[in-house]
Amino acid sequence: MNHYPPSRSLIRLLVYTLVFGIAVQLIALGALTYAYPNQSIEALLESNPLAVRTMLAINTIGTFFFPVAWLQLKEKGMKYFPTQKTDSSLFLLTLGFLIALSPVMDLIGNWNATMELPDSLKAVESWMRESEDQANRLTEKLVMNKGWGTYLGNVIVLAALPAICEELFFRAGLQSILNRWFKNYHVAIWVSAVIFSAIHFQFYGFFPRLLLGAVFGYLFVWSRNISIPIFAHFLNNFFVVSLSFYYTQQGKTFQELQEPSSLPLYFYIISLIASFTIGFMIYTKQQYHGEKLEKNQRV
Repeated sequence: MNHYPPSRSLIRLLVYTLVFGIAVQLIALGALTYAYPNQSIEALLESNPLAVRTMLAINTIGTFFFPVAWLQLKEKGMKYFPTQKTDSSLFLLTLGFLIALSPVMDLIGNWNATMELPDSLKAVESWMRESEDQANRLTEKLVMNKGWGTYLGNVIVLAALPAICEELFFRAGLQSILNRWFKNYHVAIWVSAVIFSAIHFQFYGFFPRLLLGAVFGYLFVWSRNISIPIFAHFLNNFFVVSLSFYYTQQGKTFQELQEPSSLPLYFYIISLIASFTIGFMIYTKQQYHGEKLEKNQRV
């Protein structure tokens, strides 16, 4: 099965990403220009959330799904999308794990959001803050809406599509290639997680997203089923979209949504212990089905 050099597979994936990414971007811009001939693209994206959602959906599919799907077509001997039979309880354990981990993730996110660079890098910090503010303004326009139709649209565009397309790209595609290259699934997981977090260009959320990427990577390796990290990724995004919708329904602002939580220290300790416990249960789950975990290194 493994007769494709990982270097060739990686180059192919990068080239396909570049080609499909540019192509769908041009198609999307052309479609918006045709649909709204009297508005500039900048003004349209600033004032029309539907146009932004359309662009996001097209870009997500084109940049992440098409490249790895095309790679699978070209490398038929590889199995990039493994779907090994999985006990349904693994989905419940994944849900419990994400809930248990959320306080720790909030703590890391609060620390990351208040990071300051040395004075010698103030220009870089200013650029990072400006980029983060722009991303937050866009996010606010998308998620702080009261309509149920808008909420369902956000679930599809901001939760479901990224979960499917990004997991297929970063875990099924990139991580699998790096695993063949490094012959060490831990290295492959963390390198993929770094790239996964960096590609979002939200620097003050880098470390929480890095940890999430690693979690998704280990879920993929342990389960040998791409649907598990897709499910976990969807749940994470769905929680955010739903919480934003709830805050809007309660008349609260986006700034209130972003306010850091303050919990007692013992709460974070319990969260950490519960996360490790459930994570270990997920890790050992495959053993009960006669699957040697070491085999997952060849995913």
